[in-house]
Amino acid sequence: MQKVFSFLEKSSVILAGIGLMFNLLLWKGGDFMLIISLTFLSVIYFFGSYFQRAMPVRHGQDITTTSATTALLKIFIGIAFSTMIVGLLFKLLFWKGSFVMLTASIVATACILLWALVTSKSLTKPSETAVFRRSGIILSLGIADLLISSSTIYGIFHRNDPQLVEKWTRMSQHPENAAYKADFDAYRRHQ
Repeated sequence: MQKVFSFLEKSSVILAGIGLMFNLLLWKGGDFMLIISLTFLSVIYFFGSYFQRAMPVRHGQDITTTSATTALLKIFIGIAFSTMIVGLLFKLLFWKGSFVMLTASIVATACILLWALVTSKSLTKPSETAVFRRSGIILSLGIADLLISSSTIYGIFHRNDPQLVEKWTRMSQHPENAAYKADFDAYRRHQ
């Protein structure tokens, strides 16, 4: 089952990378590929977290033992990782709610990373464990995505239409102003 999990995870990451490249190259279909691949990756992490590689708890013992604590820990890892992926998706597609999801999952993933580091001290290389690597990569992606403003991402994805970027930036900086939203919506409809 771990091989299937690894294959599905890698394929979803590759498809998400292709979707992101489509958006960066201003080709159509990038948003669709991002939605499909990141949603699938989130589902894989949510349901497949139990099948991730073993994470050493103590020297000679691994997390694949079926105790209640390890089962809850794996569920927590799956929820944290999938929430981070959904937060990334929301931020890349400019949907509301990305800040809350990214912030909560960054805290949870940082706790997982700290736990993995502390429990892996008996090993010579703690970075060899799959949970440590995944949580480090996902945490760095989440922090980077949280620190980059939505206006910057929107400007990169729509750099061929500076007027649209200007209207979107004005609308996002003043969400209470209905005139800016109406101006943005009218411009998008006439494209």
